[in-house]
Amino acid sequence: MGKTMLSEWIYPFALTVLLILVFVLCLFNQYEGQSWGDDFSLYLNQARSLVEGNLEKVLDDTAFAIHNSTVPTFSPVSYPWGFPLLLSPLYWFFGKDFEAFKILETILLIGFLFVFDRLLKDKLSNPSRLLLIAFVGLNQLFIYYTNHILSEIPFLFFSTLSLLAIQKTGREGFSLKPNLWAGVCIFFAFNIRTEGIALLAALLFYQVFTLLQKKGALQLGVKTLIIFASPYFVFLGLYFLTKLILPAGFASHLDFLEYYSLEQSLRNMEYTFKYLGSFINKDINLISLILIVLLFFLGVLKHWKEDFLFLAFWFSVLGILFIWPFFWDRYMYALIPLFCYFFLRGLEQLSTYLVGRNFALYFLMILLLFNLFPVYSMTQNSMENRNLINGPESQESTEMFDYIKGQTDTDEVIIFGLPRLMNFYTERKSIFIYDSFDNARKMGDYLVIFKNWNHDFQLKNTLSIPFQDGFENVFENRSFIIFKISKETQNTD
Repeated sequence: MGKTMLSEWIYPFALTVLLILVFVLCLFNQYEGQSWGDDFSLYLNQARSLVEGNLEKVLDDTAFAIHNSTVPTFSPVSYPWGFPLLLSPLYWFFGKDFEAFKILETILLIGFLFVFDRLLKDKLSNPSRLLLIAFVGLNQLFIYYTNHILSEIPFLFFSTLSLLAIQKTGREGFSLKPNLWAGVCIFFAFNIRTEGIALLAALLFYQVFTLLQKKGALQLGVKTLIIFASPYFVFLGLYFLTKLILPAGFASHLDFLEYYSLEQSLRNMEYTFKYLGSFINKDINLISLILIVLLFFLGVLKHWKEDFLFLAFWFSVLGILFIWPFFWDRYMYALIPLFCYFFLRGLEQLSTYLVGRNFALYFLMILLLFNLFPVYSMTQNSMENRNLINGPESQESTEMFDYIKGQTDTDEVIIFGLPRLMNFYTERKSIFIYDSFDNARKMGDYLVIFKNWNHDFQLKNTLSIPFQDGFENVFENRSFIIFKISKETQNTD
């Protein structure tokens, strides 16, 4: 009796300690300010628009940047509104406070780890489950990523919560009440990132698979069919209700599919498995990558029936990434936890087959220890260097933005390598032009140049700009030069 009670509270206590440790490590590794990039700025711009009630202006400014920049594929007109909705209360209370936004990211990471533990409660024994949660959570990739005000960690939380809801309704025979909750969770995940549509596919595959395991599965009455379809009705109802209130500019993402190519898709798959393999073993080589991927598929083959829901979701996301014409490392984050789970399952099978006992737990512990070394080094470095990071919050950047806000008219167009960021900080329309000075002269009123940075979306040969017709240097500090662009041809006689 006493031993049973002891075992009942040991695991929750150990899990709580682990989650607190991850939380503290995240805080230690969060630098002051914000790094360069402008994906975050559109999320914050949309959050601010919810607070200030100027949604259409933000979408119009973003659409202007897309349609008038040198290339149009750097952004949708808007992101899904789920993450801006999460950010908006923080913006209401704290304004542009990156520390508050990073704490939200950290809380959602901790929430994901807790829900992932609940998802695997009946799949893995307590020591293995705790070690797997530690292996995922105590990784520098997730810990350091809480510095970025982006949607990957929120999506991890809501997609895992959705899988837990689908798992629950499946175990209860897809009855009405848990079905409705599953539909709500899936909608929230989709409203964070559009890959959330994979959850609907996973639910459908899971329902069909579950029914086919039962006799008479195809003899369904109308009432049963309606109950089975209820999550989709909830999802569609919430989608159209939200669309009436909030503009769905993220649908412009679908326009990017015109850039699809099979060659790019095959490269995406190669990068995906390399990236997933490097999460298991940071110092990966070809042999270890092949072994890791084989162990993953061994786990899939041995557990595909009992873990069909996980696989339906995982391969649905993989299918979306396969057809997506662009690749960023952060797109892989949704695949990492279940990849690690099936890798562990494969380790268990191989260990049992080779030596007759399950030594997977000890091997995973060794991998965890190896992954803790870079976490320790990263944390030590972060604590020793707490200065404001070079980014849009730096003194030089603030001076540049203040000049734009104070010395330009509200209808003037600023050419800058990160137009969504410029729009967020100055509320001026912004585009990037890097193909020619003539186009810059025709499209913009001011040109802002990064000094000593060969930015991809910036005009090259920046030293020649002062000698170009119509470009007048009106501001300069250590990091930026601002040129006022004259539309009239100057007399050079």
